[in-house]
Amino acid sequence: MIAHGAITSGLLAALAFLAPPTAAAPASRPATAPTTSTAPAPLPLLDPNRFAAYDRPSDDGSAVIVEWAKPLHEPEGISYVVEIAPSPDAFGTDRAKTVPVRPALKATNPKFFSALSASNRELYYAAVTPAAVFPPPAPGKFTAERIDKLLAARRLNAKQAARAKELLASKKPEAELSSREKRQRRWLGRLQAYISKSDARTLKARQREINGRTYYFRLAVTDGGRKAYVARGGTPVTVSAGGRANWIKHFRWNNLVFALTFSAVVMAFIHIARRNPNLFIRKIAGLEAVDEAIGRATEMGRPVFFVHGLGSMQELATIAAVNVLARVARRAADYDTRVRVMNYEPIVTAVSQEVVQQAYTEAGRPDAFDPDDVSLVATTQFSYVAAVSGRMIREQPAAVFMVGRFFAESLLLAETGASTGAIQVAGTDSYTQLPFFITTCDYTLIGEELYAASAYLSREPRMLGSLRGQDVGKAFLMIVIVVGALLLTLAGFFDVDLTLFRDLFKPLS
Repeated sequence: MIAHGAITSGLLAALAFLAPPTAAAPASRPATAPTTSTAPAPLPLLDPNRFAAYDRPSDDGSAVIVEWAKPLHEPEGISYVVEIAPSPDAFGTDRAKTVPVRPALKATNPKFFSALSASNRELYYAAVTPAAVFPPPAPGKFTAERIDKLLAARRLNAKQAARAKELLASKKPEAELSSREKRQRRWLGRLQAYISKSDARTLKARQREINGRTYYFRLAVTDGGRKAYVARGGTPVTVSAGGRANWIKHFRWNNLVFALTFSAVVMAFIHIARRNPNLFIRKIAGLEAVDEAIGRATEMGRPVFFVHGLGSMQELATIAAVNVLARVARRAADYDTRVRVMNYEPIVTAVSQEVVQQAYTEAGRPDAFDPDDVSLVATTQFSYVAAVSGRMIREQPAAVFMVGRFFAESLLLAETGASTGAIQVAGTDSYTQLPFFITTCDYTLIGEELYAASAYLSREPRMLGSLRGQDVGKAFLMIVIVVGALLLTLAGFFDVDLTLFRDLFKPLS
């Protein structure tokens, strides 16, 4: 056993001697990643020759424009700040203010700048309101101290100031006040309202004064830590400007040009209509059918019904309806046909009576006019419908004119008229009722055809020329819409800039 143990120990010693030596573990050190030294990207340099400040055009003098050239390379994370000071030597003191701005290209705002200038697509601008940077002091609350200041400024007299202080000091609940004390409280409320309005006017005047002063500006680009000024020779460039109110808003020139052009067209057609009363305007079927409908009533010996609807005399549709009534009454008087006019509104009734009586007088038959034929039948909506529908069933008119302002009663009236077999001519500017008239009446004046009826029927030169001029204007606008749609469609394929076309027909406010 001893010999066997000795042999085993000798073998283990020999293996240990033949094994390679084990290296000692080094001392532990924190692992460090390989680092590369990179300098931050330089801030873009702005062209000092294209840095300017001036009054914002076409405004009320409330803002100053600061503009500069867009840099060729604009790194991410940079922003622009404007420094504004009341004098050149105030920069670096507490009298100067720093205003962060969000720049926009001048070409994107044709309201103040021309979109046609190629340089405007390379220029940034920012609007600065000096009164927002240097705000005037607020007037303060209506307290005893404020009352003393108002007294010193002679905005209140001594009696008013003492009375106001006494009422302000009173903490008596409203429920415990006497009638006299309630009147005093109301007086104090009126005084506070007056002072508040006066303060608002004074504040606006003060803001206008602040905006109208000359201020000095510097521009810098920053990444949050560094700042680089627009500089020349290492010195920051300073520009100056002040706001002023402009008399003309240049961005509305297009509206003025179109208004003058269309007015000239209308005046030209009025002159032509005076020389040629038979000036052609497109035919309106409903108005062409007036004589036909009255003639049919004359042949059948049955009356003509005229329904105004529910409009008042202040509405354009009712005024147009009265003009149509004048023509219908005159033709009926010529043919010795009875005209029944049923009204909903008392003033419309009086006007209609005068119109029908004048028509019979002009026809040389004043004795044929019966005032009872132009009557007020009801002053509530469905009572009016019931009365008119009842008369239609009883008297069986040969022609029914429904012209004016209509609401839910339109289909009831039109269906009743259709059941009598009458020729029905309807006209309204209530677009929600037009479908009912179109489906139940023989002729329908749609929308503005009702307004054109006066000129169409009377052939009066001024009205006729105005109507023809408006038609020309509408035709021009329809052509512009079609051409504009085609140009915008093709611009996407050929990369054409249509800024001029868009701005020319844009109703800028």
